[in-house]
Amino acid sequence: MSGSRFRPISYTQFREWMDEIGFTEAILPNVWEHVWLRPIRCKLSPDGRFQVRVFSTISRNTGMSRSEGTDAIRVQVFDTVRNRPAKDFPRVLRTEGAHKNTVERARAAYTYVSLHPDHLCSCGCLMVERKGAKGAFLGCTGYPDCKTTRPLPVAA
Repeated sequence: MSGSRFRPISYTQFREWMDEIGFTEAILPNVWEHVWLRPIRCKLSPDGRFQVRVFSTISRNTGMSRSEGTDAIRVQVFDTVRNRPAKDFPRVLRTEGAHKNTVERARAAYTYVSLHPDHLCSCGCLMVERKGAKGAFLGCTGYPDCKTTRPLPVAA
C-alpha cells in the first residue's frame, strides 16, 4: 500500500460514520479495537439473531487507527446464537474512499439478510456462497450439523 494513499482515521471520524447509518458502539471481550454493531431486525431475523459488526482498526487505547498496512476495516454478519461470524465482506482499506466504502459494506451486510430470504436456511443459520467441484452454490453456515445446500439465486 502506498504511503501517500493511506489515511489515518480517528475515533471521532469513525463514530460519525457509524452514527450516520444507525450503528452503536460495542465493547467486545478480547478485542483491542473499537467495534460498532447493528442488529438485523427483519422477517428473517425478528429477534435480532444476526447483527452487522464493523471492526474499525481504531485502538481503544490511542483513539487512532493502526499504522499503515497493518490492518483494514472489517465488516461481517455475526450469528449471535452460534456465537460466530456467519459472513465476512471484503475489507475496506483506509484510503481516501474509506468512509464511502465502509458505509456501503455495512449496508450490504445488513441487506444480505434483510432482503434475501434465500440466504436463510431452514435450520435458522445463514446460507453463504461456497465453491465446489460442480461450481458455486449456497451452503449452510451450520455445517457440519446442517448439510443443506441450494443453487445460487439467478440474477434478475
